[in-house]
Amino acid sequence: MRRASQCERLADTVNATMHSISEETANITPTSLRSGARHYEALSQALGPMQFSDRQMAIDVESFRRSLDSAAYLCNELAEDLSKKELAQAALHKRDLDALKGPMKSQAYRMNNWCRDD
Repeated sequence: MRRASQCERLADTVNATMHSISEETANITPTSLRSGARHYEALSQALGPMQFSDRQMAIDVESFRRSLDSAAYLCNELAEDLSKKELAQAALHKRDLDALKGPMKSQAYRMNNWCRDD
């Protein structure tokens, strides 16, 4: 598969899902967080079978998948905390989720750069 095709497929898969997650989780509720978790999980699963001609890109996508899995876990935990009104625990999970956003943006940036180098 050509690099341009790989980039197009990756961008189509990632961008739409990340946009949906952003919109849905803007208002933090247990329902929106669970929905965000499902989207993170689905994106991780969609990226799993993708193959890339560049070894480093494959490593970067796999690293991004691990971050997506962590984000899904944290969204579910935060939703559960809020449902049970465990606010101290919710604050910890929210902090961890917010901290994960930086590395996820860096990973997305690396993947975008790989696509621009075409």
